[in-house]
Amino acid sequence: MDLISAIDGSIPESAGAADVLRRDHDKVRELFRAYRRRMDEAPETCRALAGEICMQWELHTRLEHEFLYPALRGEAGGGVQEAARAHEDIQECIAIIKRWPPDSERDSTMLRMMELAEYHMAREEEELFPLVDQTGTARAMGRDTLRRREELAGSTTDVEGRS
Repeated sequence: MDLISAIDGSIPESAGAADVLRRDHDKVRELFRAYRRRMDEAPETCRALAGEICMQWELHTRLEHEFLYPALRGEAGGGVQEAARAHEDIQECIAIIKRWPPDSERDSTMLRMMELAEYHMAREEEELFPLVDQTGTARAMGRDTLRRREELAGSTTDVEGRS
C-alpha cells in the first residue's frame, strides 16, 4: 500500500472523528467486495487484497483505540467494551490470514472476518459515532485522527510486510 491510499485526502480537515472513521469503514467494505469478487482468481491477487484489508483494518483499529474509545468510555455504556472485544475477534482472523493458510481456510477465515467486521462497523455507526458527534470535540478529534493517520501511514510498510 502506498502513502496516498493510506491518507486519502478525500476527508476535509474540518471533518469530525466519526466522518473520518466512517470513511475507513467505507474503504474496508470496498476492499471486502473486491475480495469476494476475486476469491476464485490467482492466489497472488487474493494475497494482495487480504494484505490491504488487514493493513487498513489495523490502522483503523489503532485510530479507534487512540481516539474514539477513550472519548466515549463514560458515554457509551458497554458499547466501547463490546467494540474492543469485536476488534480482538477480528484480530484473531487477521493473525490466521497473515500466516497465509491454504485457500479454503484463508477464504473461510476472510469471510468470517468480513462477517464480524460488517456487524461491528454497523454497530459503531449506529451507536458510537452519533455519540462522538455530540461530544463537542468531534472536529478537533477528527483533525487529531487525520494527523495520527498520516503519522502511522509512514509505518504501513511494516504492517504490509507481515501480511
